Amino acid sequence: MTSEIAALQIDVIRMQDSVETNEEFRIKWPRGELGALPDDAVQDLNIEYIQKELAKIQEEFDDHIDEPHALKILPGG
Repeated sequence: MTSEIAALQIDVIRMQDSVETNEEFRIKWPRGELGALPDDAVQDLNIEYIQKELAKIQEEFDDHIDEPHALKILPGG
């Protein structure tokens, strides 16, 4: 009986450790405090590339929007 109680106590200690580790992960992972997955890094690079390309397109659009012919409707349209 004593050995069973001791085994259960060890199990409880292990579970408490697992819960604490999970809680730490649950809080730190979304904050980026535990690193990032390789896929996250690739995704971040892709997003950065798209943002730069969009900024170029927006700048070109802004440069041309005030031109007199920019708002003309083409014949047949």
